[in-house]
Amino acid sequence: MALTARPDGGPIGPPRGLVPKLQSVGERLDAGANRLGGAIHIDPLAILGERAALARLPPGGAVSCGGGTRLVRSGDRWVAVTLARREDRELVPAWLELDRPPDEDWTAVASAVATRPLEPLLERALLLGLPIGLLPAGSPASRPAGELPVR
Repeated sequence: MALTARPDGGPIGPPRGLVPKLQSVGERLDAGANRLGGAIHIDPLAILGERAALARLPPGGAVSCGGGTRLVRSGDRWVAVTLARREDRELVPAWLELDRPPDEDWTAVASAVATRPLEPLLERALLLGLPIGLLPAGSPASRPAGELPVR
């Protein structure tokens, strides 16, 4: 929750299935260490929380820890867009069919995703190799803050 809360403090639960998958990873690491003769116990959720605290990462809500990925709203769906690499940012004008680079990439992306049909934007992004993904319907980020589960 320390990493997924909204900046205003509203909680966002983890995506369905994430916690059991992380716990499974920890269990497999524990079992592998036991087979090699060492007993350990790894708690992946605690490690993620500790990493966030040590790095002093604030809750980002719809923005990834490094700021390179953001969730952007399109009607009743959310899209995860990554502009982490210089090449990603250079693709924004081609992706959004702009005559020149925008003054601010994220403002242009948010505006385009909010006001244009989503399917062509997804197709163009994939053709250009821009990291983008449509969040599944019903994921925690796709619901209003008052309906978000706390797990």
